[in-house]
Amino acid sequence: MLTEVYFADNDNLTTIPSSMFYRCSSLSSVKLPKQIETIYNNAFEQCSSLTYIEIPENVTAIEGAALRIGSNSNLATIKILRNKGENDLVKAGKHDIINNTWLKEILVP
Repeated sequence: MLTEVYFADNDNLTTIPSSMFYRCSSLSSVKLPKQIETIYNNAFEQCSSLTYIEIPENVTAIEGAALRIGSNSNLATIKILRNKGENDLVKAGKHDIINNTWLKEILVP
């Protein structure tokens, strides 16, 4: 049963593919590697046990439904490490973050 995912920063992964963790209901915590640039559609959709996700500073796009966890979500914290340039990090997936009443905090530098 997968509960935590922490990628090494020297990993060659630059994207989180569509549906990579789709319906992974036991996943509770995710720390993405610093070289990730894009989180694609449905990557974490319906990960109902997810309580924390850390998004590295190189991420420039979070596509629609990437963080659509669901109405029974435990997600309390999204930590966004991006602090450079225009605040355009969340493009199509913006509504998936803002319109969720379960989210307690978004940490931005």
